Amino acid sequence: MRAVPWRHTPKVLEVQLGRPPQTPWRVVVGCKYGFPQVIASPSKLDNGALNPQWIWLTCPFLRKSIGRFEDGGGCVAATNLLESKQHLASQIMNLDKEVRRLRAEEGEGIDHAFDVGLAGSADPLKVKCIHAHVAHHLAGLKDPIGREYLKEHSRTCADRKCLRTTDI
Repeated sequence: MRAVPWRHTPKVLEVQLGRPPQTPWRVVVGCKYGFPQVIASPSKLDNGALNPQWIWLTCPFLRKSIGRFEDGGGCVAATNLLESKQHLASQIMNLDKEVRRLRAEEGEGIDHAFDVGLAGSADPLKVKCIHAHVAHHLAGLKDPIGREYLKEHSRTCADRKCLRTTDI
């Protein structure tokens, strides 16, 4: 994987997210073109806001693709998958614990959003955001929902969209 073009990352993230990224943040993983795909932030941002979503999917290609999937009932299908496959439900419960631990680590030992887990959800077995699950999987965590999504869908765009839209 190519190195992320660090000197351009804030501009790239602003284009990817459609707004400036909330601070602080760091790139967790980039795409094959060297642009950020996933960023991490602590559970309390510089402006004092709580941030239960430890990592964010920034890739416009994936965000759009997953949005269509969610609009088509993807969250319900993923919840049903967890209900029907006990081993996947067990993996999600373990992931929820790991996310809480990592969120505290990202926040220098404090998880300010301790009362919620995966994607800010109180119940990790009720999937509310495929974006978060894909971000976890891309970040190297054992997220079966993210893994299953990426088995069926491309991980990166074919047209280097970020390069075309960022003037870098």
